[in-house]
Amino acid sequence: MQAIQAQDLKSILHSKRANLYYLEHCRLLVNGGLDHGNYLADGLGATAAWVLGLPHALAVLHGKTRRGGLVFDIADLIKDAVILPQAFLSASQGHTEQEFRQTCIEALTRTEALDFMFDVLKRTAASVSQMAMADKGNEA
Repeated sequence: MQAIQAQDLKSILHSKRANLYYLEHCRLLVNGGLDHGNYLADGLGATAAWVLGLPHALAVLHGKTRRGGLVFDIADLIKDAVILPQAFLSASQGHTEQEFRQTCIEALTRTEALDFMFDVLKRTAASVSQMAMADKGNEA
């Protein structure tokens, strides 16, 4: 399979008669990248939950039947901002899986994704705690 250059991807995406072969190639590259990137984000989510003592199986958005639902919820905080754009960039540059993984790790480090997860979880816990205290005060 021929490697796709960034300028080729732009031409393909702006062309009205895009070659289905290249579109399928890009879809496979992006989806494969998303899988690898999501694993990295899920790992950070699991780390954040474990460090803060939160039960990873607590279901918030991912439903009661998903094991590790909280991990996926936490990971979603960064997937759209870090992993998704990198998957498209790497696909357009023809990165291998290892190159994509390395660029994701660099992006997650550069954006301080784990620190962001900690901050959001702490703020959310404080907010929920304040609401619970207010509700408890109203009942009395």
